[in-house]
Amino acid sequence: MHAGEYRERLLPAWWVLALALGFIALIAIAYGAALGSGTGLSIFLAGTVIAIAVTWLSSPVIVADRAGLRVGRARLPRSAIGGLTILEPADFADLRHPKTAPTAFAMLRPSRSRRGVRIAVDDPQDPHPAWIVTSRRPEALVAALE
Repeated sequence: MHAGEYRERLLPAWWVLALALGFIALIAIAYGAALGSGTGLSIFLAGTVIAIAVTWLSSPVIVADRAGLRVGRARLPRSAIGGLTILEPADFADLRHPKTAPTAFAMLRPSRSRRGVRIAVDDPQDPHPAWIVTSRRPEALVAALE
């Protein structure tokens, strides 16, 4: 990654994966009791691999570079990026409600971070007046976009 570039994967909080693994363990114990410990262990290992893969593959990636901003599959060219505002937890909570910004593009992961960035969109053709994006390091994201 070059200077002025930013990359972040919004993985869920640790407890989300722990909850999934607990559920997988319950299923593995039930099948292990009925069909044998080898079957239960196989189910637990396969379920764990699947849970980790799904968690990784379904976590959106935020990339800010010379081309602009990419959040998941959505792209915003650098020419359309307007004002940038770092959102602290109180601000972020206010903007998360659909009534506040019903047409804003939102990539929200409150289990990951209660902070984020609001990006004003300077493109009259774009149906979204702003993007609201969760980030663990909003200062670094803003610095990469400025």
